[in-house]
Amino acid sequence: MKHPHRPLHRTTAACRLVASACAAAALLAALPAQAAENWTEIASTPRKKVLLQRDSIRAHDGMVEAWTLYRYDELQTDVGKTPYRTSRYLYDYDCKGGREKARRVVSHNGPLEVHDIDLSRHTEWKAVGGPTTVSGIVFKQVCAQAR
Repeated sequence: MKHPHRPLHRTTAACRLVASACAAAALLAALPAQAAENWTEIASTPRKKVLLQRDSIRAHDGMVEAWTLYRYDELQTDVGKTPYRTSRYLYDYDCKGGREKARRVVSHNGPLEVHDIDLSRHTEWKAVGGPTTVSGIVFKQVCAQAR
């Protein structure tokens, strides 16, 4: 005995699956925009915008940590890395000593994570740049909020 509705059932199931996949893709595409809502633009250069996540500023062990987000105008193609458009950096700041140290970088191309690198064992403390550099602007904002 044939089941006349079975092909219709399979078509309906396939349509639901496609609709679910489209909804999931739309949600993933919206995530970076939603996540960026709690970031504040604090600097820009001819090739990027720099944002600070104010909620991430925390004192620890006499230092202050904070996340920054770099949004590049062009696709970044560092040697040995998958191309990316944005990078989030976790830095430690020595507000009294005027130093900074990178701890982590996470880069994305759209909603897809491209790389997540622990830099804490590979970087040294360095002097913060001048007051008009990205480094100096981020340092000033982070340390002012940490007080």
